[in-house]
Parts: sequence; structure tokens; C-alpha cells
Amino acid sequence: MTEYFDGFLKDLGFYLTIVKFILYFSVGAILLVFINKILRAFTFIFSKLSKEKLVDRLIFIFKLIIFMLVSTATGWLVIYLIF
Repeated sequence: MTEYFDGFLKDLGFYLTIVKFILYFSVGAILLVFINKILRAFTFIFSKLSKEKLVDRLIFIFKLIIFMLVSTATGWLVIYLIF
């Protein structure tokens, strides 16, 4: 009987770890999107409006990968500092 509960607790711990990483990513992603919107507003106000769209399209995938890594790390840091 205790073997069942031990297995159940290990499975539960695994699922909670997955939920924790999803929470870290979500908090970091929301924070980075909010910071990005503020920076874009300042950039729009204080800079020229023309940008090369081709360069933006080529580095979009690179930015997406960096965003996922940084948002997970940022979310982990925010949750770690709060709790």
C-alpha cells in the first residue's frame, strides 16, 4: 500500500515541477512583453518610423528563441524573489 502512495507522490512531484516551469515562463513572458511594449512606445516617439522589414523577418526566429529562454529565466527569478 505504501508503494502506491510513494509512486503517486513521485508522479505528483513531477507534475508540479512541470506546472512550476510553465508558471515561470508565463510570468517572465508577460513581464518581457510589457517591457517590450513600453520600449516600443518610446522608440516610436523618439526615432524614425522607417525600419527594414527584411532584417526584422530574418532575425524573428532568433528573437523568439532568446525570448523563450529569457522569459523562463525571468519568471523563475521573479517567483524565486517573491517566495
